Amino acid sequence: MRRIASAVLLGILLAALLSGLQAALSRHLGGGWVPLALPVVLLAWAGLEAELLEGCAGALAVGYVMDVFAGAPKGLLTFLAVLAFQASRLARSSLAVHGPLGFAALVGGATTLVGAGALLLTRLTAPPEALPAAGLLWRVLGESVVGALAALPLHPLLARGQRLLAREPEPGLRGSR
Repeated sequence: MRRIASAVLLGILLAALLSGLQAALSRHLGGGWVPLALPVVLLAWAGLEAELLEGCAGALAVGYVMDVFAGAPKGLLTFLAVLAFQASRLARSSLAVHGPLGFAALVGGATTLVGAGALLLTRLTAPPEALPAAGLLWRVLGESVVGALAALPLHPLLARGQRLLAREPEPGLRGSR
């Protein structure tokens, strides 16, 4: 129970940090002209590294923060975040996802799942006068490419953070006796 609570707290803190960074970067990258979804990186990482219950709790927390920052209908991005986490776990078990490039590909796929899922669910449930344009799918694909590129420098930071949380020594350094 304690590990689940810490996963929720860590998910909220890291997702808020990445959402704030995303907002700052969006301002400098053309005011939103370049789409970016940095918290999805946490979902892909949890899919690779977290246990099932801790990962689901973390994905719920990340999805909630994404809902709050996006101003989307409450629950839409939370549901899609848990779905992306589960898809990342499925990819982990069936594909060889190793290193920064594999992680970047996984983040790109998770971003596509979240973005296209949000677009599809909104199109299915919104009134006709508020339907999002189908052309937004190109923006989702662009967001996936940018997200995959952003995952490359975040991969070593996440790996180091996980080693620090687990209190493991840095690779290449001799551990204590």
